[in-house]
Formats: sequence, structure tokens, C-alpha cells
Amino acid sequence: MSFDIIVLSEIWTYNIDHYCNLFADYNFCYDLCQTSCVGGVGIYVKNRLVHKQLDALKICSTDECKVENLWLEVSTAHQKFIVGVFIGILVSVWINLQVYLKAC
Repeated sequence: MSFDIIVLSEIWTYNIDHYCNLFADYNFCYDLCQTSCVGGVGIYVKNRLVHKQLDALKICSTDECKVENLWLEVSTAHQKFIVGVFIGILVSVWINLQVYLKAC
């Protein structure tokens, strides 16, 4: 079985060299967390497909909402697709949840 696109989350900064060299027939694009070594997202695109990163679709990360995301336009001979991967943590929601759980 062969896939044209493989989407990954939680790739971690420590593993980037490994991911970049894992599949010879794919290009690897990624977005890493700026404040931690964990998290991150990546997309493998088969070498025969034309692709470009769509920075205009990128969601900005803030202190209140940590986000890693990646958006690609992938083209075949007859079609174009937008492929995206997104992970985020709403810090304020997480803190409020922790306070609530401690109170219970």
C-alpha cells in the first residue's frame, strides 16, 4: 500500500532529523512548537506531487492558545487540494479545568 500524503501530529523537536530522512520518496514539511520540545505537526508529500506551503492560512500561536499548524496546496495533473494539520492547547481552558478538578 502506498500513500500520497501522510499527516502526523506530536512529532517532537527531538525527532526531526529522523522524520526528514525516514522516507526517500517523500518531502517532509513541518511546524514545531516554539516554546517546547514536544508537540509539532508534519506532512509527508510524495515526491511526484507538486506542493507549496500556504502561510496565509497559518493560525498564529499565542500565550493563551498554543498552536502548531501546517497548510499545503498539493497538486496532481488535474486537481488541487488543500491539506492541513492542526494541534492546539487552549491554556486558559486547561488552567480553569485544573482549578475545577482540584476543587472537586
